[in-house]
Amino acid sequence: FSSGFVTIAHHAIVDVYLTFFVTLAAFLLLRFVATLKDAWLYLAFFVIGLAASSKYNGASLLLAATIFPILFGGTHWRRGLLRLLGRLVLAYLLALAGFLIGTPRAFLNATTHLTELASAMARQRVYAGPRPIGLIGQWDRLLDGLGPLLFLLFALAFIWAIFQAARTIIVAFRTPHSEFRIPYDGRFYLALLLILIAFELPIALSQFYPMRYMVPAYPLLAVLSALMVDDLWRSLNEAGRRWGAALLVLAVLAVIFFSGLRYASVILIYANDSRVAASNALREMIPPGSRTEHTLYPPHLPSQERVVEHYPLKVFKFEEDIA
Repeated sequence: FSSGFVTIAHHAIVDVYLTFFVTLAAFLLLRFVATLKDAWLYLAFFVIGLAASSKYNGASLLLAATIFPILFGGTHWRRGLLRLLGRLVLAYLLALAGFLIGTPRAFLNATTHLTELASAMARQRVYAGPRPIGLIGQWDRLLDGLGPLLFLLFALAFIWAIFQAARTIIVAFRTPHSEFRIPYDGRFYLALLLILIAFELPIALSQFYPMRYMVPAYPLLAVLSALMVDDLWRSLNEAGRRWGAALLVLAVLAVIFFSGLRYASVILIYANDSRVAASNALREMIPPGSRTEHTLYPPHLPSQERVVEHYPLKVFKFEEDIA
């Protein structure tokens, strides 16, 4: 019930595809944490390659995925540096394969692709603008996309997860070095935090952070919230505080209800979009053979009956770019 997600879902932007692959990669990494089977980890690396193909900052998940076998893997992952490096090289090759499958041009025409990529990166001011970095300035965008109640729930879940992950790490380091193992109860909090931090790292350092950049983090925050609510509900019931468990359920239902209202309001806005009515009116008003001009997106007019002229419109990220 995120109004931010339903907003970007109505636009042809790559953040929707990135959301899918980030969520799928997180699921596969959590399956590796739960089962300690290497196949889940290798598959997660492949999906991270697909995420990077959708949008380059999806590659930041490689940071978390690289740490996972060291923290959560079995003893065969920590049995010698060369063996660890060999397994990681295989994992990175799978990630590269995923990227090339999603972006075949990078393989079939590598020189042109890299040249155009370098040129595009040189024109970016994402990390050299006048705004504060995302670590400071992204929170109002997150609030706009989630709404106050969902934002509060996700913020509490994030703080709760930090507390649980810290406790898990302390318990792990108190065990003998030869028996080092992350406790099972808290490893999912730690795993989700690592994935979330790895994904958010480029945004936290960036000075350009529209709402759509943060949408792929919504499912991860939702899972953290579900884990927190489940832990609290179990603790309250085990302590015999049934009234507390009932209040917790009512609070969650209130968040779902009001977030659902925001979700429905955005759907109604798009269902009654004035641009649709304007396009229909223009189709009837403009006679065939007329010349139409536009800057960004043209109205839905039969192109074979009209001459369409497009004038490119330059969009500036920052006010300081306008000279």
